[in-house]
Amino acid sequence: MDRSSLRKHMRTLRQNADPALVARFGHTLLSSLQQTNAWRQARSIGLYLPFGGEASPLSVVDMARRSGREVLLPVVDHPQRGSMRFARWRPETEFAANRYGINEPIAGAAELVDPSALDLVLTPLVAYDGFGNRLGMGGGYYDRAFAGRSQHKPRLIGVAYGFQKVASLPVESWDVPLDAVITEHGLTVF
Repeated sequence: MDRSSLRKHMRTLRQNADPALVARFGHTLLSSLQQTNAWRQARSIGLYLPFGGEASPLSVVDMARRSGREVLLPVVDHPQRGSMRFARWRPETEFAANRYGINEPIAGAAELVDPSALDLVLTPLVAYDGFGNRLGMGGGYYDRAFAGRSQHKPRLIGVAYGFQKVASLPVESWDVPLDAVITEHGLTVF
């Protein structure tokens, strides 16, 4: 299946996910994440607001804040250039829908954080394979944001349902692999 067909197929599966699976996913995400060195060492955590049936990382927010970690959300700050940065998410943060209809923090340029400054990023995905390859929505924002990461910093952990795993994905030179993925089955490290 080509990337476009696979995206369409997986988005349909995500949007029709069993409500019981969706409900228990948050608990599995928390327990799996707490077992990782990436979590234990992280002071700043990037995550996303789920959209279009994406597996939700939001169960992590309270745990992160209670433990003194900073929580940040992606902001498409220069759509014409296709770049993405992150903004701190505080209780008083206001949101607006971006050009894709995804809510993001309203942040001034001085409040935006370069992706390389984060310790851990929970990434959305459409599909993944057993080699750590990730298929996103097709905009390339995550690949561009983390293209220059060194020493696996920040750590990139995909957040998905098990049915999003495929045997293999076509890999392009610009694709940035995941360090791990968490599904309702637990943590898989690549």
